[in-house]
Amino acid sequence: MNWFELPKDRWRNSSQTSRYREWDFQKQKCYDAERVFRNALGEKNEMISTVVKIQAYVDRICSYAWFKRRWGEVKVTVKQTVTGCARGSYLGSWIKLPIWLGSKVVILHELAHAITPPSTGGGHGRYWAKTFLELVHHAMGESEMVLLRDNFKAYKVKYLPRKQLSETTRAAARERFVTNVLKRGATCV
Repeated sequence: MNWFELPKDRWRNSSQTSRYREWDFQKQKCYDAERVFRNALGEKNEMISTVVKIQAYVDRICSYAWFKRRWGEVKVTVKQTVTGCARGSYLGSWIKLPIWLGSKVVILHELAHAITPPSTGGGHGRYWAKTFLELVHHAMGESEMVLLRDNFKAYKVKYLPRKQLSETTRAAARERFVTNVLKRGATCV
């Protein structure tokens, strides 16, 4: 099974939260990792200067076969604005970007937001991070994806689905926690 075929709840930070809204628990970590990534890229992080060119870049990415296998036929509309944001809905997705923010990395960041299903959790959650890595890999290259993944690891950005534990594994972990943490903590007081 491919990563994008996993159940959507495996990507959520917690199964206890609302189905569509979740606290954006790693937003700052993502921004920090991405800033270091953009600085490391230098000239490779090409600026795209007009909305028409940004739209052509997004359309080209959305037309690739690997993209369609993962997210289906998606139409993402690019609009110019003062601040950057992306939204997705059943009516379609859009990216709003100021032209001064039109670097390839920022466009891929916002495209990842536009195609991430809301049922997978917060704005910069696990599914979004994995999607961003995938977009960078296919649009910019393997070495750039490895660099971004290394930055994600350095800043502790979660980009893999939560592990599914069996009841016996869960019980054993609880027992270890009680033995190693709770009982030891009680003797230290």
